[in-house]
Amino acid sequence: MEVAVPQIAINYCPNCGVLGAHWQRICNALLLLYEGDGRLKEALRLFRKAVYPDAARAALISLEMEMKRLGRTESHGTRLVDEVLSFEYDKKERKYLREPIVRVNALKSQKDRSEQEGIHMLISGMFKVFRNTLMHQHVRFSPIDALSVVVMSNLLIDILNNGSILNKRVCRWKKVKLSNKQSIDGVERSRLESNIQHISSETGQSQTISRGLRSKTRTRK
Repeated sequence: MEVAVPQIAINYCPNCGVLGAHWQRICNALLLLYEGDGRLKEALRLFRKAVYPDAARAALISLEMEMKRLGRTESHGTRLVDEVLSFEYDKKERKYLREPIVRVNALKSQKDRSEQEGIHMLISGMFKVFRNTLMHQHVRFSPIDALSVVVMSNLLIDILNNGSILNKRVCRWKKVKLSNKQSIDGVERSRLESNIQHISSETGQSQTISRGLRSKTRTRK
């Protein structure tokens, strides 16, 4: 039995890269998730300006700077990745000859060591494929390409700071601080309601959600 795969058309200008209004609203709603700690502030600013190669480059620079901060080193590029994340383990003696500066887990088992090596190779690959290219060449990035690099950079920064993705996934609310002081649990009210109304209008849920937000605001007052 064949299953029809829905096709999604994303409208953007191939010359300047600006997204169509509908997709700008969707992306802006998504980017709210990454504004909390300010680590990707410059990348998000450039993405909203439709400077997609620079947005991807800024995200990778943020990842690199976070590794420098955690490793307390001034190395850069793949040398930085090797210095901060690589390790040496003697299987016969079952002991570490050299431990990584930054661990993503306890490194007590082969699974842990495989995960550490995987993060090491993943970041090294990100730098070799995207960082080095974007630093030295003019590359035309689509919005999806740039957003993918931004999201992956955010995930890797999160893993470097909080450890293994396998051990910490506990649902919790996080307060996000934005420039506008009007907020509901840290999410700026007017922007959130606007995005909900545009994105959810076809489902008929926007009015219900908006009423819930208004009710929550009155309660918090």
